[in-house]
Amino acid sequence: NELTNVHFGIIAAGDSIQAIGNSIINFSGDGMRPLGNDILFEGNTIKNCYAVDGNHDDGIQSFTTPDAPFHRIVLRGNTIINFEDPDQPLLGALQGIGCFDGPFVDWVVENNAVIVSHWHGISLYGALNCTVVNNTVIDPTPNDAPGPSWIMINNTNETTSAGCTVANNIANTFSLEGTDVYVNNLNAPDA
Repeated sequence: NELTNVHFGIIAAGDSIQAIGNSIINFSGDGMRPLGNDILFEGNTIKNCYAVDGNHDDGIQSFTTPDAPFHRIVLRGNTIINFEDPDQPLLGALQGIGCFDGPFVDWVVENNAVIVSHWHGISLYGALNCTVVNNTVIDPTPNDAPGPSWIMINNTNETTSAGCTVANNIANTFSLEGTDVYVNNLNAPDA
């Protein structure tokens, strides 16, 4: 599918859903949302975010509650691009993959390319046994706020992140809580 000029793109609200090979181009809000269990988002392109309201816009965003964690979501091989034209009207700072209100259990975030002008390149709050590997997270304007982009594993007030693996990634910065394995990651230059 190709969705253009939309307010929010694809929302997968339920279990056992696959969204593969879609394009969300020229959007506001969130490009995609996985809101359930056993969801696969693979090979999607999400690009050119327009800031038209007070919403914090995300390429991919998920959120849940402590008593209803989301299990086994795979975000693989997606491309998220804040903007193609730096002179685009209504240009805002897009968050890449933002999963803020966990817990998120047994997630795999791999082989994604995230190019955003925001510190939230890939952020998992309340991550349990999640794997973040082979991702490239780059901020085209790393010296401008909000930025530079990071890969983050963080706690929530209710969930302490634990058992996560972060390996073979490139990002401007890393900020990790509850990460058991941290190997072969590379900090990208800030300029």
